Amino acid sequence: MTEETDLSCRICGNTINNELILIREMMYGSRESFEYFQCCGCKCLQIRNIPKDLGKYYPESYWPPTNENSKHASKTAIHKIVHWFLMRLPNVFNQLAYRFLSSYRAPVWTGWNWIKDFKSFGIRTDAAIMDVGCGNANLLFFLKRFGYSNLFGVEPFLSRNLSQKGVTVFNQELKDVKGTYDFITLHHSFEHVDNPLSFLFDLHRLLNPNRYLLIRIPVASSYAWEHYREHWVQADAPRHLFLHTPSSIKLLCEKVGFRVSAIRYDSSGFQFWGSEQYSNDIPLNSSECLKFSAKTLKSFNRQAKALNRQQKGDQACFYLQKC
Repeated sequence: MTEETDLSCRICGNTINNELILIREMMYGSRESFEYFQCCGCKCLQIRNIPKDLGKYYPESYWPPTNENSKHASKTAIHKIVHWFLMRLPNVFNQLAYRFLSSYRAPVWTGWNWIKDFKSFGIRTDAAIMDVGCGNANLLFFLKRFGYSNLFGVEPFLSRNLSQKGVTVFNQELKDVKGTYDFITLHHSFEHVDNPLSFLFDLHRLLNPNRYLLIRIPVASSYAWEHYREHWVQADAPRHLFLHTPSSIKLLCEKVGFRVSAIRYDSSGFQFWGSEQYSNDIPLNSSECLKFSAKTLKSFNRQAKALNRQQKGDQACFYLQKC
């Protein structure tokens, strides 16, 4: 039986059988409730009414401190050597590098993760790369240490502009950004956008022809959402305005002029232990957290890997090519 509702999906326009659900703010523990609904058509989970004072939900502590002058900055030469090998080794040897670097220092491991993406799309070290919703630009400073020299970021919630040789961060809205870029990334920022369609049009304008856009987001087509519902840690009310699915992303791309080239699921055990905390009414940033054994945490990570293989993990990377 179909039921008309007053909940109109902002992605596909569907108004039939859309499900209303209350989700609380639990990262900082205010426990304020917000109305969300899931579209019965494209399955996008979205906030019903966007708060007018959304900025108050982004305190300074929301972003980690920038590492532009961290103790790891002196390791630039090591990072460049690692980059040289990774860009030239055949993929079979990259798997060996993966096993080595995943147990090595965090900056090298993090940099390798992004470089693997860049290698897939032939991104040179002098390519114009933009990270949208970059926070304090930590990713950009990692990339700089690997030899990338033409790096840009956009962060409207940042309190100041950041500028260093090779890295420039604009404290402005995406619609005001000028120029064109060879590769654009959004790492857990697209879910914070209040108008995804208009935002994608701006990204399309800024991207050079046939180049790629990478969007890494939590997805509502996941086991974690189906299992935990309002306690799903990555719902993150009210900061996450749209929690997309492959269907909703494809619909947006068709309207704008992008082609979904690939989808890679990369969820972790966080979807379990974070959601278990919320299920027990414990905020993410609480000093009193659930205690999980090392064995349980390893089990969470194994489950996450299995869900990723089944395309049911709770976050994914969408690789979009400009048509």
